[in-house]
Amino acid sequence: MPERFAVYLTLAVDSGLYQLGSKWIGHDYYQPRLSKLECEDPKLKRINRNQALTKKCHLYGFHATLKPPFQLKQGGNRDQLKATLCQIAKMHQAFSSKPLSVSAVGRFLALQPTQNCAQLSQLADHCVQAFEPYRAELTDVEINRRQPEKLTAQQKTYLLQWGYPYVFEQFRCHFTLTDKLESQQMLLCQPLLEVYFNPVCAQRALLVNQISLLHQTSPQTPFTVIETALLAT
Repeated sequence: MPERFAVYLTLAVDSGLYQLGSKWIGHDYYQPRLSKLECEDPKLKRINRNQALTKKCHLYGFHATLKPPFQLKQGGNRDQLKATLCQIAKMHQAFSSKPLSVSAVGRFLALQPTQNCAQLSQLADHCVQAFEPYRAELTDVEINRRQPEKLTAQQKTYLLQWGYPYVFEQFRCHFTLTDKLESQQMLLCQPLLEVYFNPVCAQRALLVNQISLLHQTSPQTPFTVIETALLAT
């Protein structure tokens, strides 16, 4: 698979939430050459030994997706992507959403705002649409990987038209915390992650003030930030 790009809602590298999240996930996309990060909580460290719960999601880092990973269309280039990112950022004011809480999203765990946020949805919609001219069409293999037979009619339409089934009204902002879990793993992990993230999430609004363009050189390598743009103030 060729290189891929994605647009994330990211947090400041020195924020408490990012520090905890990147250590749990095991990857810092701002400083990818650092030695492997490890969660310092002994209980979480034990159940996630050898990244048993985060083997796949650690490649993406601690983030909320705005424009899902895509291959670049022939003729597109990084400069165009960077310029689009900066243009979007200038058109959206920084804002705060409701606090985040650990919740189940299908078979994985994630941090989600306790209420939907219209401004977050508008930002995500803008990113999906603005970067679409640079996205290469999905191959049949990529479409089948999404198991379209399990999607709703609307989700399947979005998959074929936009490259991802969960866009627009299907979008739910979330910071992925685990790979797919068995029910017992989820019952064990969720309360531990709630305690772990509670100091930086409970009763604290999520500040949304930057978006980032990330790059992945191959399926086995983690995404890294190549451009960050601050929202307007």
